[in-house]
Amino acid sequence: MSTHDGEEAQVGERRRQNAVTPGAGRSVLANGKAYSGGRRKHVVVVDDIPTPYRIALFKAIQAIAPFRLSIVWLAARGREKLWNLNVEGSGLEVYAARDWQLFIPSVDRRITISRNIVGIVKRLHPDVVVTGGYHQTGYWQCLYYAITRRRPLICWSGATPGNERSENRAIHALKRFYLHRCAHLIAYGSEAAELFRIRGGDPARIHKVFNTTDLAAVRSATSSIRGRDGKRDGPVRLLSVGRLMRDKGIQCLLEPLCRLKGEFEFELRLVGDGPYRDELKSLVRDMNISDRAFFAGYVQQEQLAEHLAWADVFLFASTYDVWGIVVNEALAGGLYVLSSILAGVTVDLIDPTISGQPFDPRSPESVYEALRATLERIDWIRSTREERSKWVMRFDAAESAKEFVRVCELALRNGAIDAASRSEMSAMD
Repeated sequence: MSTHDGEEAQVGERRRQNAVTPGAGRSVLANGKAYSGGRRKHVVVVDDIPTPYRIALFKAIQAIAPFRLSIVWLAARGREKLWNLNVEGSGLEVYAARDWQLFIPSVDRRITISRNIVGIVKRLHPDVVVTGGYHQTGYWQCLYYAITRRRPLICWSGATPGNERSENRAIHALKRFYLHRCAHLIAYGSEAAELFRIRGGDPARIHKVFNTTDLAAVRSATSSIRGRDGKRDGPVRLLSVGRLMRDKGIQCLLEPLCRLKGEFEFELRLVGDGPYRDELKSLVRDMNISDRAFFAGYVQQEQLAEHLAWADVFLFASTYDVWGIVVNEALAGGLYVLSSILAGVTVDLIDPTISGQPFDPRSPESVYEALRATLERIDWIRSTREERSKWVMRFDAAESAKEFVRVCELALRNGAIDAASRSEMSAMD
């Protein structure tokens, strides 16, 4: 699927476009009440780019949604991403805008200009529009559409107080302007919900829909591989998965691991690729742990379970991630997770009694103590894999889908009131 310089493309199936749930040709809510009117209500989600984890979540939402669901991507593909995705075979109704992208490798940031988002959304005639944040110009185009067409807008964001880079007051004022005109605000987790509150969001309209993917599938695949390969003892197996770039924080692990090398047997496997790879390899040599650290390269999503099944402990040292889906996946695979306090996922998914331990990647001593404590309790970690993989299922895509649908239903019920009140706010500003 490629639409970078071509015409607007619809990819996937449209079988659900005119479908209705049983009951006199009307769309029926989960609680048995019907929406007013005979037309099937329509929720359009405008999101950044297709990703494996997002597609899994959308499929879970579609499976239970009493409304028609359409996905509009700001771009058909992120030019820095290497995923092989079968979007056409997902069963979702998806569209992609014509786009222009600027990728800045030094900071691993992509700016996307989507040139026909409003045109696509207009032709879909949504009753509710959901945007994947407010950090791309396409989301602001959706705000314009929602205000002028008096449609309720839901902002779905993972931004946290810890990863907001700009201190510019004008930028913050623009964000408040955007959020105040949303009918509802969906946060990836507790940290994102806190930022919504800081930016003046109405607490009654802030909802947590945990950022996640199909954890049941990850759990099943990992368990199957472990069953095939049998029990593994020996050195503690440490795993890191992600783009090799400075902000992922892998370099902060190396010196503490060097200090621990004489006391503990361990192996470190680094899965991924990126602009920091060569420098990271040099640091590994300088720290004299080349015999313990292995670079596995980039792998596709379907290959991840092999690496999760190999590992005991997952290391997530990011200094900027708004969430960190790979932590969800690692826990579903039964791994104990050391997770950065700067990542949004840590507050909600890291519980020292079962799932892992938080640490500060900016503090060498914090990293050292977390690693040491983990290496010392490896027998307990290996014996509690199954408990961890069960525990994290409360964050599975099926659970997040239920809350997402509930929020959309609220907007559908109260949409006219919400949209009108926000239009009046715009006129007063």
